[in-house]
Amino acid sequence: MQPEEYYTYQLSVFLVEDNATMRLLVEKNLQQDFNRFSDGIQYRLQLHSFTTGEACLPHLQEKPDIVVLDYYL
Repeated sequence: MQPEEYYTYQLSVFLVEDNATMRLLVEKNLQQDFNRFSDGIQYRLQLHSFTTGEACLPHLQEKPDIVVLDYYL
């Protein structure tokens, strides 16, 4: 049950991963970990996925909180 009054913490994450299977796995795990309630705080994840670093670059002006990069890109 969700409390009537709660604080929402929103985290913006950019994920850059060229492997579709790995991208889906990371997306699912991040969403499960962050979209939850805990001690009156609602955590919300804004996840934006990109298949290349070049596709991500124009969006960096949005100033994400975290950028997760594929190690081999």
